[in-house]
Amino acid sequence: MKIAFTSIISLLLMVACASTSQMSPQPIKNDPDWISNQLPNGLKYHIYHDGKSPVSIRFIVHTGSINETINQQGYAHFLEHMAFNGSQHFKENQIIKDFEKAGASFGADINASTDYVQTTYKLDLPNQDTLDQGMLWFRDIADGLTISETEVEKEKGVILGEYRLRRPEHKPFYFSLYNHLITDTALAQHDPLGTKASIQATTAQGLKQFYRTWYQPQRTEIIISGNLSTSDADALISKHFSNWASTTTESDAKAEAIVNIDDLHYNNQNFVAPIGPYDSASFGLLIPRGKSRWVTLGDQTFYWRDDVAYQLIYQRLNSTFIDHGLAIQQTYTGDYWLEGQRYSQIQVSFAEQDRQEIQAQLISVITSLRDHGVSQTELNNIMSGYQQTLDTADQNWEKQTATEHANGMAHSIRMNQMPQSKADYKNNLTLFIANTDVSVINTHLDQLLAQPKILTIGASKTENVTALNATLPTLTSQLAQAGEKPLFTESDKDFNQPKTIGTITHERIDPQNPNMTIWTLSNGLEVWYLRDRNAGKEVNIAYSGLGGKAALPPELFPTFEVFIPTIIRSGIGQLNGSQLQYKLRSRNIAVSPYSTYTCQGITISTPQDSLADSFATLYTALTDIRVSDVQLKAVKQQSIQAKKIMFQSPAGLFDIEFENHVFPKESYRHLVSFEDISTITAEQIKQTHQILFTQNRNNKLVIIADLDKKQLAPLLRQYAANFPLEPSKDVSYNPNYNQHSRLLTIAPYNNENSSLVLLRTLSNQPLARSTKDIFINDMLSRIIKQRLTQSLREDLSLDYSPNVLAFFADEEQYQDWAFLVWAAPKQVTNIQQAFKDVIEQLHQGITTQETSSVGKQLAADLAPLVADQKQYTAFIQRYLIHGYDFHVLQDPNSFIQTISASDLSQAFEQQFGEGSLSLEALLTPKK
Repeated sequence: MKIAFTSIISLLLMVACASTSQMSPQPIKNDPDWISNQLPNGLKYHIYHDGKSPVSIRFIVHTGSINETINQQGYAHFLEHMAFNGSQHFKENQIIKDFEKAGASFGADINASTDYVQTTYKLDLPNQDTLDQGMLWFRDIADGLTISETEVEKEKGVILGEYRLRRPEHKPFYFSLYNHLITDTALAQHDPLGTKASIQATTAQGLKQFYRTWYQPQRTEIIISGNLSTSDADALISKHFSNWASTTTESDAKAEAIVNIDDLHYNNQNFVAPIGPYDSASFGLLIPRGKSRWVTLGDQTFYWRDDVAYQLIYQRLNSTFIDHGLAIQQTYTGDYWLEGQRYSQIQVSFAEQDRQEIQAQLISVITSLRDHGVSQTELNNIMSGYQQTLDTADQNWEKQTATEHANGMAHSIRMNQMPQSKADYKNNLTLFIANTDVSVINTHLDQLLAQPKILTIGASKTENVTALNATLPTLTSQLAQAGEKPLFTESDKDFNQPKTIGTITHERIDPQNPNMTIWTLSNGLEVWYLRDRNAGKEVNIAYSGLGGKAALPPELFPTFEVFIPTIIRSGIGQLNGSQLQYKLRSRNIAVSPYSTYTCQGITISTPQDSLADSFATLYTALTDIRVSDVQLKAVKQQSIQAKKIMFQSPAGLFDIEFENHVFPKESYRHLVSFEDISTITAEQIKQTHQILFTQNRNNKLVIIADLDKKQLAPLLRQYAANFPLEPSKDVSYNPNYNQHSRLLTIAPYNNENSSLVLLRTLSNQPLARSTKDIFINDMLSRIIKQRLTQSLREDLSLDYSPNVLAFFADEEQYQDWAFLVWAAPKQVTNIQQAFKDVIEQLHQGITTQETSSVGKQLAADLAPLVADQKQYTAFIQRYLIHGYDFHVLQDPNSFIQTISASDLSQAFEQQFGEGSLSLEALLTPKK
């Protein structure tokens, strides 16, 4: 075995050398906007001044689970938790409350993580006001944590909750595959979470010893990015950390003895194993690609060539599966990362009865690409995306936020490298595009796909693992056979063109925004165009209207779930599904159709030079869909397989039993069965499309771009003025829930030793849905989440991540809330009581301080919106069709200031008060 393994490694090295011999050995140039320095005590720090208001800081300790002894399993992660549970300057849990008051959200903005080699503390602040306090907390993390026995014992319940969530007993296939690959490496014995036993056995004394040993200035790096000058950041770091003295050299000595994770030898044997309860059967390939770190421009170029190869493989696989009418659950082609190493992964999942045909098609595609490569057209489709990336590099670079800068530096530190300069990135990308042709890529595909492969098979519960293992030699032999040469056919088919030209009947300027032009077209469509000088060469379009599933008759409820994917696979106008995807990709047009309970629409992101094609795409999709019986059958099979997996899983059984008790069959929220899916016809697909995409229910078209409005007008007359806007019937957006539902549902289906505790509350009276109401509901959700977290996690240590979900949609006048906790079965009663206590406390009123805190959080979350053209387009579209005032998004903080604690308390009473329906449900372990 050792000799065979060495031979494989030698072959890989030769292939890598052959692939990289013509690539630049020049080292990647660091981004000069990052200023790096070091204090005399060895602490390193990195500063990025971008002049933007938010500030992001990171505290990185180069210590993780790999530093633990057998008696310290999980200590690095446990210590990370203790950073929130008391220190020299902050009492237990005070740190979260203080920064929430400043506008940061626990989880999104205040968080920490631990892996094998480092622990990272994260703090994203809306401004500089509490930056000094944030650095004071980081200083406490350095050597001022309390680590009291009381807090350690309390935190065990929280960490065990995290363990239940992240380490299920019935592992998904990806988890089993990962464990297989790290077998016999140091990683296998150093799970960052530790074990249940090690968590229970953790002591304050043991944590303190680990803390004193490994938390040292010479093992620490700090990141500051945002609106803070380099000199001010220097002074701030020096103020807090210059007096942090290294207390021992023991960590340095131990560090030298630790396994170098860049030199780990992974298990590259084939792998067959049962899938998890939420998985589909699968087949895949893993191909070792060498070190994960980029050092030279050649390394980066090699990675880009791999990325082009992944996209070409996906493109060919997707077309093959569509052309053969095969039902696929998921296709993935891309990188698979392990510590210090990178693999290429090609994997598909499917229903087990389709295994033979899908495996054969995947192997056929791989061998064909290896032996015969791709056509110029196929390559052009992919390289056009790289050209667009280059064209928008300056724009996207400027759009990066303080958080993105900080995360980028943290990732670079994790990879033992530095962020690349923009000029170096653009220069290398320019050379890559210029030097990438069919010959280069086909050679790269050959080298990639000719390498030894790890075959991975996920076996469904009806398949025999031993029998599947026996197929590995045959599959390996098939992969070694010569591939068939494909017949490349060029399609000259295009999108439909309207036969008439419409008119613009009215034009006005938005009185609250002089950059917003509003047109009314001859078909009655209203178009809102925002000229954004920062949009660059990208155009974002959103077309939508009211309706959604609520607009359909009950007999079309099942069709609602499959009509969009059926149309995507079937095609539009003259183009079948494969041709449509090729056409869109070649023009860098991203089209995303969607439909919800109460609305439907199509969003498009496109470069300016593809704008006419984008309008033609939208027009054709609205007026001339294709419905192939072959593709409908495949989509139905996909949907049935997905539903079988879900509804045969513990959570799925629980979900369908609960939901379909609350929402009867005539409700649009009733969950349809896979039996309902099987009877859908092509005519029903067309009927659903006609109701939702050709009828007028306050339909709007929103465009954001940096174009003179005169450039848009001809396209609006030619295409948008011909969008179908047929009369529609009134729609009732009432989910019609069963007001006589049982108060308690117990489902003993879980195959894990944990229980899902659910409290569902539905209001029984119509409620208004104004602009102010949607802000109130967002703020109310944050307050409930904070109260639940404080009670169940911090006070009672019952769960790691209690959650609150709002299930109501725009237009619906009935509120629907759910409290969820995954818990130890013995704690169910305590959690149910905690739910009731939290609700009772909320009935006593919401405080002014809570209102201020969540208001600042919401304002901070919305502040970047206007600079994100894609998101802003979607928000304006949503607000317009549902009758909200989108102008408040230009200054959300001012609008939020109009919402009082009394408003929030009143809203809570309306939704949780007298007459509301409260339902309890439990998913418990099987008896």
